[in-house]
Formats: sequence, structure tokens, C-alpha cells
Amino acid sequence: MICQDLLYNGAAQTPDAVALHWIDRDRKLTYRQAVAEMERVAGALAALGVGHGDRVGILAHNGMDYLMAMFGAWRLGAVAAPVDLQWADALDHYINDASPKVLIYTHDKYEAIHRCRPLMPTVEHYICMDGAQPGALDWGKLLADAPAPPPDPTRSSDPAYLWYEPASTASPDKSTLTQAAALSAAENLAQQLQLDRTDVTLGPTPLSHAYHLVANLLPGLSCGATVGVMGRWQPDSGWQALEALGVTVLVATPTHIQHVVDVSRAKGHSPAQLRVALSSQAPLPSALKSSWQDELGRVKLVEMMTFLR
Repeated sequence: MICQDLLYNGAAQTPDAVALHWIDRDRKLTYRQAVAEMERVAGALAALGVGHGDRVGILAHNGMDYLMAMFGAWRLGAVAAPVDLQWADALDHYINDASPKVLIYTHDKYEAIHRCRPLMPTVEHYICMDGAQPGALDWGKLLADAPAPPPDPTRSSDPAYLWYEPASTASPDKSTLTQAAALSAAENLAQQLQLDRTDVTLGPTPLSHAYHLVANLLPGLSCGATVGVMGRWQPDSGWQALEALGVTVLVATPTHIQHVVDVSRAKGHSPAQLRVALSSQAPLPSALKSSWQDELGRVKLVEMMTFLR
């Protein structure tokens, strides 16, 4: 099994079920549509010379294009190398370590791209998700003109994802997840949480962190669920998304957990369909655990700060 097989399997079993939901823009792809989009992205990247073992850099907000950039890279046997938006000022440190052939970004990061471009010699092509910019190709046009991709060369032992911690020096702290390792972690979690195709997940954490990959994206797709991503979480809008979309699994941080507690207390009830929340990145304070029990006692709360360590 490799990551892109999750979309292929979903398209074969429940082609018209929603696979991916970008909540900020209410943009959805069924499993069938997600496969077609992945093939299109793979074809576009292949036309730029991306192939097996190459790295694809991503500097972007959570969204559908981000997801498809990762799956398109995997479809070619390439490696997704995302950089957290908060590290844009040190972009060249991460990019020079990852050595991507292409760098895909959102338009609001143009200044960081422009400033660091002379310092990033490995990048052969810059691609803006939001239209052409000086020195950058237009993502939409690339996809519209994309040829069919070559046969899939991916092996389960191939690296799939580079995960970076903040860099205090010119040598960022990097971890690599192989296709097999990422899927194994995700499938184990899906089993532990008893996920199935009726579940709806929501991950407001950055796609640039492996926690999102193995706790939200891949587990949900492994069982044919609907996987939601959200880039601009606010307490009220985040809680409302949980309620309105019937989210059953929230993949979050302690900050998100606190927001859900606070809004649930204010509203006098918890999101109706939520059954489990996972928290990572920092230990949950005892007071927060107690508050969660008081306000959302029926909803299982799982700490996963050591899951990837």
C-alpha cells in the first residue's frame, strides 16, 4: 500500500462519497474527483521534470490545492516537503535542506519567495496557487494544460514526507516519513478510534506538520471517511463547523481543545456528532481536562503528544 492507493480504493468502493472538504472555502472533492485531480497535478508536475525521488516544496495555507500538491507528488514517487508558514522568514534554510525541484506557494508569500529566491538554487520552478506572479507559473494554467502522468513508480519504502521542526541554525531538524511508515501509523490510529466511512474528520492543524498527516488526513481516507481541513480556525467558526458538518473526529491542539470547551460552555451544549478529540503538540493542563469532562463528558479526549516521537 502507498498513500495514493487510499484515493484509488475509495474511488473503487464509494466513488461519489466526499473524500476531501476544504472547509474555509466549502470546496469538496469526491473520491472519484480526487483521483482525477491527483492525476492532473501529477501530469503537470511531471511536465516540469518532477519524478521519482524528487522533492516538491510547499509553502501554503491549508487548502484543497495543498492536499492535491501532496498527492500529485506522491503519484510520481516524489516527496512532499512542506514548510510551515510561520518559518517563511527563514525559508531558504528549509528549502536548501530539502532541495526541492519545484516550490508551490500561495500568493501572500510572494515577498518571502522573492527575497529568498537568490538563496535557493535548487528550485527550478516556482508555482503560485493563486495565479501567475513575477518569476512564478500559474497553478491553474498548469493543471488545465497538464498531460497524462507517467506510470506510478512509487514503492512503499520510498520517502513520502519531510517534516521540519523550527530551525535555530542553518541546519533544520528534519524527520522523514516513508510511505509505509506514514500509512502504518495512520491505519493503526484508524483502528484504535474505530473509524469507518460514516465518520467526518476535521483537522485545523497545519498540513506542514506530520501530526496532521498521520492523525487526520491518512486515517480518514484509509477507511473511506470524509476528511476536512481548515486553515483559519476561530473559536466560534471552528465550533460551528463541528456542529454544522456533523464532525465526529477533531484532530487538534490544546488551544483548539480550549476553544471547544469555551464555546460549548457558552452555548450550553457540545457539537452534536463529535465523539472523539485528539490533541497533540503539548500536554493538556489538568484544568483543561477537567473542563472538557464537565462540558463534553461524552466525547472521548485522547492526548497524542508522543505519537510521532
